Amino acid sequence: MIEISNLRKESCEGYTKLIVDINSDIERLDNENQIWVSVEDKYAYMLNDITYDCCLTLPVYMAMYYKTDLHIKGKVSKKLYRNIVDYVSYILQSFSNELKLVNIYADGHEDIDNLQEVNATGISCGVDSLATVYKYYELEKDLDYKLTHLFFLNCGWHGSLDNSNTIPLFNKRALQAEDAANQIGLPLVKVDSNLHAFLYDLDDKASYFNLYYIIFAMGKGISKYYLSSSFSYEEVMKYGYRARNRDFSEYGDPMTLPLLSTLNTTIISDGCQYKRSKKTELIADWEVSKKYLNVCCRHSDDPNVDEKNCSECAKCNRTLIALDAMGKLTEYSKVFDLNKYKKNKRKILWQLAINYDKDAFSKDNYHFCEEKGMNLPSIKKVRILRRIKRMLCFK
Repeated sequence: MIEISNLRKESCEGYTKLIVDINSDIERLDNENQIWVSVEDKYAYMLNDITYDCCLTLPVYMAMYYKTDLHIKGKVSKKLYRNIVDYVSYILQSFSNELKLVNIYADGHEDIDNLQEVNATGISCGVDSLATVYKYYELEKDLDYKLTHLFFLNCGWHGSLDNSNTIPLFNKRALQAEDAANQIGLPLVKVDSNLHAFLYDLDDKASYFNLYYIIFAMGKGISKYYLSSSFSYEEVMKYGYRARNRDFSEYGDPMTLPLLSTLNTTIISDGCQYKRSKKTELIADWEVSKKYLNVCCRHSDDPNVDEKNCSECAKCNRTLIALDAMGKLTEYSKVFDLNKYKKNKRKILWQLAINYDKDAFSKDNYHFCEEKGMNLPSIKKVRILRRIKRMLCFK
């Protein structure tokens, strides 16, 4: 059994941690005896030290992965608890054969008062992220929905906890995010954690549960949290099953996020109404995007990583090709190495054709570039040439 207890806040040198103790009678991948998240003292008012709602996220995934019961020795939101037990746990079971239904216990139910009405989203400065910020801050007129804060998180996407390069990389990227937030005109809440010590080897299978943990850990402040999606609704329906046992966000966001809510805190899946190319088009003329767009998928476990776009990875390539199709490439010369892109452009276009039926982003990019009049390799021709090449290889 995994036991969670002793929820508390501790302050030290300008930062406040929300901490719980974690104990178990099983062998785990981690060596941690605490789960913690940390923010600057000025944002400590958001930390929920009354209920254990955050522990109905990552610890539930852990219990199902280790096939052992979970006992939360404190009170939780009844609404969130019932949604986890009655629905989310079954979605998780369908997501991965590694996950099994277990008993989830809590010592009662309670809902906290949330009078802060913080509307937040993360700002990684990627396309999905900036599209959400642009929509809910630059375009939004209704104050009940308009963004009030931006978040930048250290919970796995910058590298592993035991890698000495992770924190420096997080801090460098946080400085970029802070500069962008200042230009936008919103405060940036930087959140550190040790969440990526737990099940880190599972990567995108479990990493989004770290994010859910942080949102509910900040439940005294957050009213709405817009979580930027990568797939459109159409792509989720067509390709979501391919993300099974690989990426929970692509597999289950639209059906899971409406269930992840308390009476005071709601997680909203934003961006599913658009495909990635349309989100790129939405922000293409925004000066913040031209200056701060950062889509690179590398993290500190890559020895060559820094805080800049590499201009060669899959995420960089699909963003660059969309910008090129719109005639916006030179406007993004400050954030991308355009020489690298131009050198690889032919190969990138061929990859779009090769992966057309395999990858949602390739199909989207191919159609978007075609719509914009870009000269593309014929999908039929590419398939024939690949078939001939395979036949020659077997001779």
